[in-house]
Amino acid sequence: MWLKMGNLRHKIYKIIIHSLVISHLSFVILLSGCGEMSNLAAISVSPSSATVGISKSQRFYATAYDQNNKVYPVAFSWSVSGDIGTIDASGLFYAGALESSGSVIATAQGISGRASVNVTTKGSISGTIKNVDGAAVSGINVYLAAAPAQAAVSDSQGRYSIGNIPVGAWEVDTSGTAMYLMASQEAIVATAENTSVNIFIPYRFSVLNESGIDAPVTLITGTIRNNGSTTANSVTITYVFFDDTGGVVGAALGTVGNISAGVSTPFTANPSDLIDTYSSYTRTVSAGSF
Repeated sequence: MWLKMGNLRHKIYKIIIHSLVISHLSFVILLSGCGEMSNLAAISVSPSSATVGISKSQRFYATAYDQNNKVYPVAFSWSVSGDIGTIDASGLFYAGALESSGSVIATAQGISGRASVNVTTKGSISGTIKNVDGAAVSGINVYLAAAPAQAAVSDSQGRYSIGNIPVGAWEVDTSGTAMYLMASQEAIVATAENTSVNIFIPYRFSVLNESGIDAPVTLITGTIRNNGSTTANSVTITYVFFDDTGGVVGAALGTVGNISAGVSTPFTANPSDLIDTYSSYTRTVSAGSF
């Protein structure tokens, strides 16, 4: 009897403790569910800017965020500012018939987000300038042959962009330099569209019959041809040699003088010191004027 009572008490004790533990856990879960109320804090519209052709359309999207930068579900109302066109309830913008600038606006709970819109009849041209070896070339002036003031200069990656171009056919030209000849390419510009025009520019000079370039380098000889249509003055050829870490181990310079258009002239380039070994080299032929 006492043993049974003892067992009964033991079992009841376990049940009570188990119940308390569950009660405690329930209390913790209840606390974890409590927290800061989520409120609409910001609205983002994408794309953030757009160039749209007259009488054409562009879809815009809106996303709302709370104070913790988490997506906040909400319905938006759409509107426009400026005489640019109209936008429907789904965010589809319809451009007007005249060139203009303004904004599309998404609004919810008194919070707004906007994107800038440029309605235009014009287009743009962009691309990359590379030499015939496929390497990007910086510092090249690119312009429209019929409107030279509309121009750009290629950046460190050879990229350029020219905007605000009336629709139609255009010739895109590059200016000649001491190392490169001019080049041109045709392009068709459409309303509110970008036309990609990549241009490969030829070298002004060709190096022929080169010898003495293998290590050890004591004297380099060869022939330089002027590929241009004008005389190149004060022509020089420069070699720079590198080790396997990219460090310079030596250089060689040759002064050629003037080379008439289409003419080949022999050259010699003398290293400043004996170059016993190297991993790579660069060769640059340039003119003082042309």
